[in-house]
Amino acid sequence: MRLFLLTFFLFLIKGFALAQDHAYSNFLQSPIYLNPALAGTSLGCDRFVLNYRNQYPAIKDAFAYYGVSYDRYVAEMNGGVAGMIQRTVEGEGFYTKNAFSLAYSFQGIKSENFSISLALQGGLTNRSINYDKLIFYDQLDKELGFVPGLPTAADNPVNSKKFYPDFGSGVAIVYRNSVLGASVSHLSEPDESLISTESILPRKYQVHGSINIGIENRRNFGEPAIIPAFSYVKQGNFSNATSNATAGVQYRAYFFNIGAWYRSADILQGGNAAIVTCMFDNYLTDDVKPRFTIGLSYDYTLAKIAQRNTGGAFEVSLVYQSRKCSLNRNKVICPDF
Repeated sequence: MRLFLLTFFLFLIKGFALAQDHAYSNFLQSPIYLNPALAGTSLGCDRFVLNYRNQYPAIKDAFAYYGVSYDRYVAEMNGGVAGMIQRTVEGEGFYTKNAFSLAYSFQGIKSENFSISLALQGGLTNRSINYDKLIFYDQLDKELGFVPGLPTAADNPVNSKKFYPDFGSGVAIVYRNSVLGASVSHLSEPDESLISTESILPRKYQVHGSINIGIENRRNFGEPAIIPAFSYVKQGNFSNATSNATAGVQYRAYFFNIGAWYRSADILQGGNAAIVTCMFDNYLTDDVKPRFTIGLSYDYTLAKIAQRNTGGAFEVSLVYQSRKCSLNRNKVICPDF
């Protein structure tokens, strides 16, 4: 166990050096985080999304991620607008990161069965470390371990908080019941460092796709479908980059959706994992009532030591879509995934 904790801590240090973004396993349930070009593609007037991910729940307060987003289509702007907040809490709250952003997705090319959306995103990020919760070498006793209240000779921090602007962009192509998209985050590669040395947040490149394959339903009830999907993320330059790839399939019938996925990733992104997702909604009929979706997912880390000591990861998501819009959407295609 001690060896594992030491290894985990070394990976944690590596994570700060590489400044990685987190990834949601159930990425279809976090559309604006996935790609800002998906803003305004909700079937309803308004879409609210809440996300929570607990990575390594067996390790107390290891990694927790929170997200909230809102988007809607605005006919006068010929596109969608979105706002998003992402929060990261690591190590019992000693490290936190809050990011707020706004996005506009221009749906300029469209026909009855085809559309292309181009998006720009900008915002402000706050990164902070609570040095009072850190334990330094000279606060440790060989016999007693950590001694509360013991003073340290460690240098005072240069900064405990840092704010910086951040920008991104994306493109999404919708053809009938399929979506193919790509996005780039951290275009300006901001410096996140809280000390005198530089800590660049590298650009994140992401490609994703999904298709809704309807299944014949003699009862004409519930719209059963099979939904294959994938997401690939790469962050960093060629000599020092991290990546993760997730692919799988969902089966939807009536008010229930279940999926099986495989992810290839490094340990900070959860490691190679088998993922099970399930969602419950009220999509029984295509009427004008508001739509709710509750999503759950669990990652089973395939590396035995990681699963046994970390507990994998789990996520909870909630998506609310308001009643169908009476606005003239001018043939905007809204993929229902």
